[in-house]
Amino acid sequence: MSSDETDAECGPDGTKVVRRIARVWLSEAISSMWDQIENYHHDREGPKQGNKAFGRIFAPKNSSDSKAIHGLPRNYYNSLWWTSLISVNQHHLMAEEEVALPDLTVYVAT
Repeated sequence: MSSDETDAECGPDGTKVVRRIARVWLSEAISSMWDQIENYHHDREGPKQGNKAFGRIFAPKNSSDSKAIHGLPRNYYNSLWWTSLISVNQHHLMAEEEVALPDLTVYVAT
């Protein structure tokens, strides 16, 4: 739901940094869910395969060129942003009925 941008700059440990840019139209609950997914902690035996993921930094700036995705459940859209739209634009988004989001906090390492 939010896009990743790779910066040429490096983090404090010299690794490349990926910035996740906020979408003004996206619900904070969805952003939080993606954060929980990225912080998922699962112990497993044996060596880990693949490359280490880039470090991520949440960039709290809004992306002005981001257009809202049509047809998402109503609770996926930011409430303040939604109420700022005129009714024609709300109708044009064709929002579906709300869908309960899972609570993933039990899977995040503390």
